[in-house]
Amino acid sequence: MTVRIDGGERKFALEYERTPKARQQYAKICDDIAAERAVDRFLYLVPNYDLLSFLIGCFATLRRPIYFGLARDLLDRQFDMSLRSARPGAMTTLRNVLR
Repeated sequence: MTVRIDGGERKFALEYERTPKARQQYAKICDDIAAERAVDRFLYLVPNYDLLSFLIGCFATLRRPIYFGLARDLLDRQFDMSLRSARPGAMTTLRNVLR
């Protein structure tokens, strides 16, 4: 996805996860993200906090920048939506991630 912010264009990969997959499937997704070279930021949107927490655990060992947020927050708050990193306690906004 490409967005315009602060006078420039920024790219990131966007995934919407409505329901959880098996943990083994996320291991493959982690490998794919680790190998990705076209984008350097990844955003997973989910419908609820339970799935958000589950995904954070699945991606905890990934060394690439990956963030998780609620889909409704993107609609309501756009660039000021709250995001969580896979690192424990790390919170930021989409605006900060795209800088």
